[in-house]
This record gives sequence, structure tokens and C-alpha cells, in this order.
Amino acid sequence: MGGAPRFRVDALAWCVNAVQFEYGYVNVLTKHLLRDFHQLLEAAGLVVGKIYPNHVDFRTYRLPDEDFLGPNYLAVRRSQERLIAALSGGRRAAG
Repeated sequence: MGGAPRFRVDALAWCVNAVQFEYGYVNVLTKHLLRDFHQLLEAAGLVVGKIYPNHVDFRTYRLPDEDFLGPNYLAVRRSQERLIAALSGGRRAAG
């Protein structure tokens, strides 16, 4: 996958609890879609959410999310349930 995710999934699988990344118009040029990030990170056992001022909206990928408006996303290890709940601000993760 060229320019966007340059880390290895097997490295993520055992040593990373959270990853922050930016997504926006430049992803049109790099040809790395939000879907690609979701697939890579979810395969490594992380859940992905869009960062808002007061919470993170963790959810599975949906085509309407591919809007290139970004900008910041956070992926957290699925096993970090307390952290995900705290970051969600009491909202349930969408599936």
C-alpha cells in the first residue's frame, strides 16, 4: 500500500495499543482509502474511530464515511475496552 500505512500488520498485532492517523483530500492522490485503513487495522485487532472534540466515534467501515473530510482518526486495540468506553464518551460503538 505505498504511502499511507507503512507499518507491518504483524508488528501491530502484538506491540501497539493505539494508532492515530489523518485522513483527508490527500488520500485521493495516494489512493489509500479509509476502507484500506479499516481493513489493515481491524485485521490487527484494532477498532477505528473518528476523533471529535469530546469523543471518538468508533464504528465499522461504511461507504458514506469515505468523504475525504477527515481529518483525524484513532485506532485502539479491541481488548482495551475501558479505554474505548472512556474515549467514546459513553456512546456505544456502532457496528
